[in-house]
Amino acid sequence: MNDQETKDTYEADDSILNPSGKGEHTEVKETGEDGTENTYEADDSILNPSGKGEHTEVTETREDGTKDTYEADDSILNPSGKGEHIEVIETREDGTEDTYEADDSILNPSGKGEHTEVTEERDETTDDTYEADDSVLNPSGTGEHTEVTETREDSSGDESDDTDADDTDAAAESEEASESDDNQAEQSEADGDETEDAESEDASG
Repeated sequence: MNDQETKDTYEADDSILNPSGKGEHTEVKETGEDGTENTYEADDSILNPSGKGEHTEVTETREDGTKDTYEADDSILNPSGKGEHIEVIETREDGTEDTYEADDSILNPSGKGEHTEVTEERDETTDDTYEADDSVLNPSGTGEHTEVTETREDSSGDESDDTDADDTDAAAESEEASESDDNQAEQSEADGDETEDAESEDASG
């Protein structure tokens, strides 16, 4: 069983001719069993089935649910894999996420700097990210639509179903072929009997 969750992030494209709202594929995010999220640049080349390119970010979750994002640093001398602290993400009760620039100065215990993004849940598998806009005349706090993120579905069940379907189709084709062979054999026997009867009649005549 694979407990790893994978999400794909796309640039938002809200043009009329693009009902999905998805533009260029930009990121692949994987979340492990311990809750740590690793972000990679998207690489959809044919020779790269994972779709993952360069490792760019590592995100960890605090006990209170707040997330801290760091630049990825996979150097040998850095076993944590974490580099500079760049973002702090807080989750509201309704599931909406607010992203802030990290500010680890002594006089800022929250670690939060400028409010940069708001991410809302569209449905169970899709999130929409907007630029943060905290102006007085904008109570939603959302500005320009910038990203669409989708969670990949577990394909293990689908592969099993496909295999069963293939086996069923193969069995059906084999049965049909067998029936066809039997029909041909019966037809050949019938033709042989008719020929023998005709020869017998000619001989008696």
